[in-house]
Amino acid sequence: GGGEWVLTDSAYHLGWRMCDALVKLAASHPEALAGVEICAYGDFMQPMGKDPDPSAAYMKRVDHVASVTSVTASASGSRSIDSSTLKGDRLRRARELVAASVAGKPLLIRPMLPSRFVHVGTMPELLEHTAVDSNVLAAYPAAHAGTHLGTWDSGMMDAAGFGASRKSIGADGVWGSGRSSGPGACMIASHVAMGARVGAGSLVAHCDVGALATVGSGCLLHDVDLPAGVVVPAGVFMHCVPLNEAAAVGAGVAVGAAAGGARCWTCVVMDVKDEVKSATGSTLLGVPVAEAAARLGLDANPGGAVWAEGEAQ
Repeated sequence: GGGEWVLTDSAYHLGWRMCDALVKLAASHPEALAGVEICAYGDFMQPMGKDPDPSAAYMKRVDHVASVTSVTASASGSRSIDSSTLKGDRLRRARELVAASVAGKPLLIRPMLPSRFVHVGTMPELLEHTAVDSNVLAAYPAAHAGTHLGTWDSGMMDAAGFGASRKSIGADGVWGSGRSSGPGACMIASHVAMGARVGAGSLVAHCDVGALATVGSGCLLHDVDLPAGVVVPAGVFMHCVPLNEAAAVGAGVAVGAAAGGARCWTCVVMDVKDEVKSATGSTLLGVPVAEAAARLGLDANPGGAVWAEGEAQ
């Protein structure tokens, strides 16, 4: 009765004059743009239109220079200047060039109303919009207090006599709020065994949660198999990814014939509040990355086990 809602990424279209200006800029200043990540929304759109921001304050913001992937040495070849300073200078220079190139180009914006803007760029934002923010969740066609989307909750479904017929973990459907989920928890395309518990404000997607396992509040789990009885503390991010043979061998893990043909997976474990985009303050489980690497016995120098030569830190 309330009409239809469409979930879409924001979109923008660059006209031919804008494209032509950017192509010419790249051809005339290839060294200034190489390895520098600029933002379509900030660096393209803010200098456009008839009345752009005269202060251009965004050009000076370089706290996210981790996106600058290479370091420029000084004219003498010395690298005594702090690399983050060099990266900041490169980012400012790239922004100035882009701003000069697109200045005055027309900017047309079409609002889509009624609408709701949801930005998912960090782990806390993802948790906020999938398990916490009732205003956003209320717009979805499903109950948002303990939402199970395509999830088999053994505590609810087996008791209802469906246990023998379960064939697909990720089947379409909404099972509703089950006894395994805390207030605001969201479980998507997962299997939750008898006695397992998922804490409030957590998101569990494509996971197999073993019997009597416990996931704390505010966790974000993806593609994880949790053994029976395991306890995941509050605020933990876990994501399992497969390793190819070369990566597995490099990590000292036996694969293929040496492991009886078994495939190799690794699990990325972080704090959901870890900072991963800072130029100098990125953390792992709340600890600065360089310090965490030292604790693990890893070489954190450029070209070592953690960062390649010239890679953003």
